[in-house]
Amino acid sequence: MLFPDEGFTGLLLASGGLGRLMVDEHDVRAMGGVPLGKLVKLGMTWLAGIPGTVGGAVSMNAGTKYGAMESAVRWVRAVDRDGCQHVLDRKECAFSYRNSLFRRAGWSVLEAGLDLLPGPPVDRVLNERALSQPVGEASAGCVFRNPQDAPSAGWLIDRSGLKGTCVGDAVVSRVHANFICNRGSATARDVLGLIDRVRQRVRQAHGIWLDLELDVVGPG
Repeated sequence: MLFPDEGFTGLLLASGGLGRLMVDEHDVRAMGGVPLGKLVKLGMTWLAGIPGTVGGAVSMNAGTKYGAMESAVRWVRAVDRDGCQHVLDRKECAFSYRNSLFRRAGWSVLEAGLDLLPGPPVDRVLNERALSQPVGEASAGCVFRNPQDAPSAGWLIDRSGLKGTCVGDAVVSRVHANFICNRGSATARDVLGLIDRVRQRVRQAHGIWLDLELDVVGPG
């Protein structure tokens, strides 16, 4: 998520108290604040290297080439903007690529029932990420969604000659072009300026407008 330089006057909900994790054979019941690393230790190795918690991962349908949360979710308990709780099954969650009902509607995920889906060896997943992504650099992950029926966003940005392009201290990664990294003191204004430059160049070069995967938070 990208917050504005002037700060945010809205309400932020901390999920640190939602840390209970229960396991029954191949079924998992995880509250929204459970770190994804705990699921990796249970065998869901396809999540290895993805930062964050169960709530965020369900909301954005996080995943890798080995799988996504929509394949593991059985049900979700969430709270809407009015404070009402809802329990939804997998189909009702309306998952799509890096999206869900919760992200679109602004609901907070409190808890999820998951199938304990296995993945490849964790070392392989982490090594692949280290070779293909700017691991260790300050970033917010992939900035743009991969467009449908077209090459990936990273490929389009790379082929547009944008790797290493900077606005202030925000820079398009030379490792993976769909990452914008902070070289030290990048502001939200720098990042947004670089996003606009990337979008304009990709549209000029390939005729494709890139949609954001990054959530940009307003001033409140």
